Formats: sequence, structure tokens, C-alpha cells
Amino acid sequence: MFSEETLFSRALRGKFDTDNLLTNMDRCKEIANGLSFMDMIDGTSRQVGLMAELLYRIRNMPDIEYIDIETILMDHIEASGGSRKGENSN
Repeated sequence: MFSEETLFSRALRGKFDTDNLLTNMDRCKEIANGLSFMDMIDGTSRQVGLMAELLYRIRNMPDIEYIDIETILMDHIEASGGSRKGENSN
């Protein structure tokens, strides 16, 4: 007997590629847009599978590096002889 692997079983086994951050985020957004809060209460097997995939993808999403661009720019301006915003150069 041939049985196709379900989304739920793929989520349990970790068979979703989450290495590419943008692709992973797009898929999470796609899944979230297709689900409603009521699906969590009385969802079909497909909806439960999608929720399992969404949780797996979120939990295994690569970290996003936060870059404080304002601080970097201000430090660069200060290092090149300028002054920080709001500071007097007396």
C-alpha cells in the first residue's frame, strides 16, 4: 500500500529546508495568510499539517543579525571629525 507523507509527519521529522532565511520567511507568511484562528480550534488534517509546518519553520529559522545602522553612521561621522547629532562642537 502506498502512503504519501503528510505535512504533519514531515514537520515531526524535520523534513523542511529552513536554511534560506528569505524563502523560509516567505513560506511562513504564505502559510499564516492561509490559516485563521478558528483553524486552531477545529482544523482539518491539512490545516493541522500547515500549523505543524509553520511551527517547525519558525523554531528552526536562522537567526537574523540586527545591525544598528544609526550608531554605525554616527561613529563614522565622529571618527571623521564630525559631531554626533545634538552635540555642540565647541
